[in-house]
Amino acid sequence: MDKVIAERPVPELPVTVVTIDTEQTIIAIKVFTASPVVPIPTEDGQAANKEYVDRAVSEQPDPENMMSLDSDQKVTGLKLFRRSPEVPFPKEPQQAANKHYVDVMLARTPQAANGLTIDTEQVIRAIKTFERSPEVPMPTERTHAVNKEYVDRAVLGVMAKIGAALSALAAGVIHHEKNR
Repeated sequence: MDKVIAERPVPELPVTVVTIDTEQTIIAIKVFTASPVVPIPTEDGQAANKEYVDRAVSEQPDPENMMSLDSDQKVTGLKLFRRSPEVPFPKEPQQAANKHYVDVMLARTPQAANGLTIDTEQVIRAIKTFERSPEVPMPTERTHAVNKEYVDRAVLGVMAKIGAALSALAAGVIHHEKNR
């Protein structure tokens, strides 16, 4: 059977004929009297039918609810971003501020200027409450704060002097009593 088909001559078709079962490149504009029927596309480059286009368009958000990239808009409601939006240094009071601007402004505040730092000398003019006791080194000047070790040593020294004085006093009283 293959021989019969193979032996049958294939007629030459005019260039104006488009076959339905072979690939052909169409190099001119073709006008159809009826719309061609095409399946729903599955790959880029394939023709799309009305059903596919209508469904894709209907799944798009309402343009009234979309944010424009190049025009002013009032945005309401909660917006969630996957990463932080980048904003320039603000020039107007109502503009969003970036982290750098906030850090610069915080550094200029009275709280920052009057805050305690760990690497500068400062005068503290008000009561400060610490969550835990600060570590104070042994004092070297009369005006330095003292730590517990310094106080304990001073108390022990005073106690020793008092003890010695009491011992001496007691010895004197005892000695004085004997001499009577």
